[in-house]
Amino acid sequence: MNIQVFIVNAFTKNKSGGNPAGVVVDGDGLSAEDMQYIASEMGLSETAFIQSSSAADYKIKYFTPVSEVDLCGHATIASFALLVQRKAVSKNNFTIETKAGILPVRIEGEKVFLTQNNPQFGQELDKKELPSHCI
Repeated sequence: MNIQVFIVNAFTKNKSGGNPAGVVVDGDGLSAEDMQYIASEMGLSETAFIQSSSAADYKIKYFTPVSEVDLCGHATIASFALLVQRKAVSKNNFTIETKAGILPVRIEGEKVFLTQNNPQFGQELDKKELPSHCI
């Protein structure tokens, strides 16, 4: 199997600086084990795998070198920046299916904007319940 992985720097106007992410444009057919292996080999903070979706325009799965995560903002920006550079997208508003929910993505020229869900907070913990190294 021949998988093409791109390294894209998000949050920069050129190839230097920014925040690098791995991007696999054709993630359909890859198992979670395949994606985890690729992310581990890449060694970047996250690698995004773009897939087909029946619920949104795209589905994106995100893997660190050690586990899958629900969402990664810079890997999403990198993914859509790559799609724009490759002229693979022709409209300006998209939805993506992620483990964090269905999220909107907007493209303005070469800029990519991701709207995330509001944070959800759990109950407040009493300091006495926390390990001493956390205080």
